[in-house]
Amino acid sequence: MSATFSREVAEAHFAGGPRTQVAVMWRQAVPPARMFMTFLETAAMNARYREAEAILLAEPANRAF
Repeated sequence: MSATFSREVAEAHFAGGPRTQVAVMWRQAVPPARMFMTFLETAAMNARYREAEAILLAEPANRAF
């Protein structure tokens, strides 16, 4: 699962575009053991994209993600 640390980025994806049919925004505390990879943007990248993303490992007991 791909996730973001930025509420602004999450809200932009949630708002979607004219063809968006379904949107859901979830949040939860995630232990570091579920982090597969994280990508915190450099200043140069952040000036354009303003994202901070993480790839989370599945937790079978967690129905949300």
